[in-house]
Amino acid sequence: MSDKTLATFKIEPDQWEAFKSKANDSGSNASAMLKDFISAYLSGRIDLKQDGSIDTLAGLDEKIEAVLDRVMTGRLNEVRDELGKFTASLAA
Repeated sequence: MSDKTLATFKIEPDQWEAFKSKANDSGSNASAMLKDFISAYLSGRIDLKQDGSIDTLAGLDEKIEAVLDRVMTGRLNEVRDELGKFTASLAA
């Protein structure tokens, strides 16, 4: 088994119970969710704002750009196809 560090911190009891409950409701547990948060933060999938709060929009620009690129490329291909058909009909 690899070495692990036991991390402890202080939190209000009602917050901890609510967190555990919400984690369980989503099919996870508090430890797994905290480890997922740490991994996401370290990989840059989650950013912190200057005030220390979580930036839930981290990477959103790139995601929007990727979706728009995919949609626009598909639509452009459709227009090219239609234009090709129209041009062919004029030549006939």
